[in-house]
Amino acid sequence: MAVQAPVEPLISVIAAPEHGPDVFTNENIPWTPGQGFRGIFGGFLLGHAVRAAQLSADASQAVHSLQATFVRPGQASPRFLYRVERAGDGRTFCTRVVRAEQGGRCVLVATIGLHRPPDPSSLPSGGGGGGGGGAAAAAPPPTSPDSSSSSSSGVKDLEDTIAPPPMDGLAPLDIPSTSSSALLALVGLQNPAVDSALHPFEWRHILPPPAAQRQTKRGKPSDFRLRSYVRSAAPLSADAATPAHHLAALAFLTDELLITTVNLAHPEEEEQPRQVEEGQKKRRRRRSRFSVQTSLNHSVLFHDPAARADEWMVSERSTSWAADGRVLVEQRFWGKDSGRLVLSCWQEGLVRVNRSNL
Repeated sequence: MAVQAPVEPLISVIAAPEHGPDVFTNENIPWTPGQGFRGIFGGFLLGHAVRAAQLSADASQAVHSLQATFVRPGQASPRFLYRVERAGDGRTFCTRVVRAEQGGRCVLVATIGLHRPPDPSSLPSGGGGGGGGGAAAAAPPPTSPDSSSSSSSGVKDLEDTIAPPPMDGLAPLDIPSTSSSALLALVGLQNPAVDSALHPFEWRHILPPPAAQRQTKRGKPSDFRLRSYVRSAAPLSADAATPAHHLAALAFLTDELLITTVNLAHPEEEEQPRQVEEGQKKRRRRRSRFSVQTSLNHSVLFHDPAARADEWMVSERSTSWAADGRVLVEQRFWGKDSGRLVLSCWQEGLVRVNRSNL
């Protein structure tokens, strides 16, 4: 058996026919990105829901959308059941509704859309999106000027206008691997696995400078951007080399620490360092401004069905709204080398201010 990347067992589901048709269960225990989280990691459920939907559809169809509601926190045990409803099957598109249950209670409901890319031979030449041909949905590569193309019929292909963000001239390996643990410290969390081979994804974050080193006054929270590079911690094995596995891995990835973008966007918490005991040593950790942070709704649009989770991607995260104890966080991924927009994601989260900070 090929050596698996750390993310592979975390997105793996198997059929559970004893519970009915189109029912699947997780093979492995849940993973969490660190201490201080309520329930298990939501991306664990998202990746499984996508895999369950994929296994109930034709292999030629790729996931193009995911809309999920987290109903209640999941726990490490017992195992989850993923019940798939075949809500619609068309020639090009199909829809699946996946209910994740644990101990007889619903934990997540996801509506997942799958799409069969057109046959490239039936479309005009020029452009081509995500390995499927046709209208191009690619942003220009970071180092190339924007250029338009026309098909042989003279019809201009559609083009996306959102290019990857500037990365300050930094390549992924120019950024220390410790940027992941530094990010967790900034948001008041701990992650013992962040520097270990067990972590499913490798992140390289361009972190905001400390307040004392800032050259200009910080803007509004909605002006904040967290830019990062990310890829699977290891190449996906030959057993998981299909586009379907890569898209499920990306679904898993989209939830990793996404809600904590709001911590970084609000500067008030930065001035509250504290000492944290870790065995015989101490390190400084920020006190989170929020006593509760949890995901409510999570939506993803997958733009490139040929995207690979084990190749470097550019990530940008921001938050555009907060009111009534809820926040909205956005993120996009681009292929580092291609400049293609891989996916767009939105998450609504619940936050509660830590009253001890008031």
